Amino acid sequence: MEIRRSVYTKTRGLRPVRRRLRIDLPVPGGVRRRLPRRSYNSDKQPRMAILSVRLAVSAVIIIVVLLLKSIDIPATRWAVDRVREAITYDFSINETLGKLKFVSKYIPNLQAVFGQQDMETQPPAEQESSEDIQQSIFTAPAEGKVAGLFGEVYQEDGSDRNQGIDIISQEQGWVYSAADGQVVATGEEESYGKYIKIDHGNGWVSLYSGCSEIQVEVGSSVKQGDRIGMMGEDSSGNYRLHFETWKDEQPVDPLPLIQEGSKVIR
Repeated sequence: MEIRRSVYTKTRGLRPVRRRLRIDLPVPGGVRRRLPRRSYNSDKQPRMAILSVRLAVSAVIIIVVLLLKSIDIPATRWAVDRVREAITYDFSINETLGKLKFVSKYIPNLQAVFGQQDMETQPPAEQESSEDIQQSIFTAPAEGKVAGLFGEVYQEDGSDRNQGIDIISQEQGWVYSAADGQVVATGEEESYGKYIKIDHGNGWVSLYSGCSEIQVEVGSSVKQGDRIGMMGEDSSGNYRLHFETWKDEQPVDPLPLIQEGSKVIR
C-alpha cells in the first residue's frame, strides 16, 4: 500500500510546487480463515448408527430363525437353510456381532443358531471335528463329472435333500475306495440301488450307491484307490455314482475333501 504525503516548496519566481513523498509500507498477508474442528464424537456417531442398524437386522434374523427352528417341519428347515445361505454369502454376522463385547459375554450361544461359531468359541470336540475335516483328503470315487451337489433340495418342502454328490459318466467306469478302511455293509435298496459302505476310522464313513456290481465283501479291508465296484446306468442312459461322506453320523459335503488331482470334474 502506498501513502503519498503532499509538501510545498518555494521556488524563486515560480509558483509553489506540490511534491509527493512516497512511503512504502509492507502489505499485510492474507487473513487465515479458521475452520471449525471436527470432533471425535461427530465421526463416531455415523459409525455407531450403521452398527446399530446392522445389529437390529441381525437380531430380527436371529429371532425369525429361532422361531422357524422351534417348528421342526420340512418347510421350516428349508427356510432356515435359505437364511443361512444368504448370511454366508451376503455378509458376515460374526463381524457385526464381534464388535460388541457384551454379545459374547451375555449371549455366547447366539452365533450358534446359524452354525457359524468362531473357532475360539467352539467347544474342543467341535474344534477337533473341524480340524479333521480340513485335514482329511479323499480321492475321487469315480471318474466323471459332478452333476448333483451336496445340499441340493429336490422338493420345495425340503423332504428330499442331496446328502452327497452325484458323479455321471458317458462310459461305465470303476468305483474306487476314497480312502483306506473296512467294508462294513453292502446290499441293495430301492432308493439306493446296490451300495457299499466303508468305515475309515475316526468317525469317518463313506457310502457308494447306484453300483451295478459290487466286488468287495463285508469285513474286507480296502486301500485308497482300490476297485470296489462298477458304476450303474441311470434312466437317462448315463452311468451314475452317488457318493456320500459322514463324520460322527452327520453328512459332510465330500466335494471339498476330494483331492484336486483326482479325475472328477467339478
